[in-house]
Amino acid sequence: DRPAGAEVLPVEPPTEGEIPVLATECGVALAQAPRVWGELGITGANVVVAMIDTGTCIDHPDLRNQIWTNPGEIAGNNIDDDGNGFVDDIHGWSFENNGSSPDINDYNGHGTHTAGTVGGDGAGGTVTGMAPNVQIMTTKFWNSFSGELSVWLCEQYAFENGANVTSASLGWPHST
Repeated sequence: DRPAGAEVLPVEPPTEGEIPVLATECGVALAQAPRVWGELGITGANVVVAMIDTGTCIDHPDLRNQIWTNPGEIAGNNIDDDGNGFVDDIHGWSFENNGSSPDINDYNGHGTHTAGTVGGDGAGGTVTGMAPNVQIMTTKFWNSFSGELSVWLCEQYAFENGANVTSASLGWPHST
């Protein structure tokens, strides 16, 4: 819900050759990420970040341009084209329930949120990502306290498939 009187204005796409001036999420601005982008030219380009979380909405407007695509796979042919042991792992893999599935959809929302924090490019009007030019590889883990093995499987998949770094927002309770 938005506050009373707050307007929602459509974001017009830039015309060809125009560099859009986008709003930047306050945390991104406070961390001085725009300064890093401008002065150092570091935007996450050519970096693959494996997100270990509840999946990713790969069609999200601020993420769809940042979604990693496995260069060795052919979508939908039901063959492990790149020989990595995962059939049709086009944008990553799900190890939910310590299983094995290409269903990386986020049915929880948390994984999409964390992916946006890492690489949301602002296509929807506001840059939310610290590195808006990264490629997001989705590695989905079991969304419960008993899924530690699936996290390790996500890590292994990420590094065996070219991720430069992983990001995970998770935890387990500890007895006192």
